[in-house]
Amino acid sequence: MIKNRRAFSFFEVILVIVIVGLLAAIFVPATVKIREDVCQSMIEKQLNAVIKAAQQYNADKGTSSVDYKTLVDSKYIPKLESVSGESYDALTIASRGTASVKTSMGKDISVEY
Repeated sequence: MIKNRRAFSFFEVILVIVIVGLLAAIFVPATVKIREDVCQSMIEKQLNAVIKAAQQYNADKGTSSVDYKTLVDSKYIPKLESVSGESYDALTIASRGTASVKTSMGKDISVEY
């Protein structure tokens, strides 16, 4: 005779746990990679904005380089919010070169101009 079951068997519970574990093992690294890519993209976008503002400042003032703080003080660019712990305060933009910042995880992100 078949008895009516009202609970899951041990095997069914273990199977569900294994499936959830496998999904987590795939999903967590993928979301971390996506987050890193989005942060890098946002930082590069902010660096490009600083470069554009610096080029405009240099053209307007006839200078060859300008630092980020001067750009903010002169209202060529608003103060940028940190995306991943990076700081733009030490950034200086010359007529040609590379603008780079370091994230809180130690990753250097650079944009050539």
